[in-house]
Amino acid sequence: MPLRLLGGALNWPFVPATVNVGSDLQYRSAFAPQDYPSRSKIPTVVDPFTGREIGVFSPLKPDLAAIHVTLADPLGNCIMLGTEWSRFELSRAAKRVVVVADAVVHTSDYVDGYTDLDGYLALIGDERRATLRASSTSFLLDPYRKWILSNEDIARLHDARETA
Repeated sequence: MPLRLLGGALNWPFVPATVNVGSDLQYRSAFAPQDYPSRSKIPTVVDPFTGREIGVFSPLKPDLAAIHVTLADPLGNCIMLGTEWSRFELSRAAKRVVVVADAVVHTSDYVDGYTDLDGYLALIGDERRATLRASSTSFLLDPYRKWILSNEDIARLHDARETA
């Protein structure tokens, strides 16, 4: 599916692929179970560079995509935390996109309203950050904590880069 969505996003006439070629997935079709081996499910073409036979998929171009994101602003800019699962390709392949956001934030406040990390943290506020840390879903941030550095860690990395 991600390859088919990528093909739709890039407006390809077909999507070349080596996955599922030569397996039962290529030859069995739920839409035509009596047709074995199915030649229409994953047709093949010859790679003009190597002469090898590869499979091709039809691209997907959905009329509408509903995509869940973590944060969005009123202009449609979005942030997705967690596993991406082809939402990027889906958003580019679809003719129209509906964004479902956990929270809508103001563009002037949360994009243009600060100049550094301390300014951003002040914008959120100590009380709000404490509430978020103590919530029942705060464990969801655990996989990302390794990328969230303190000001001291950032300064140490910067100093190490300057002396290298």
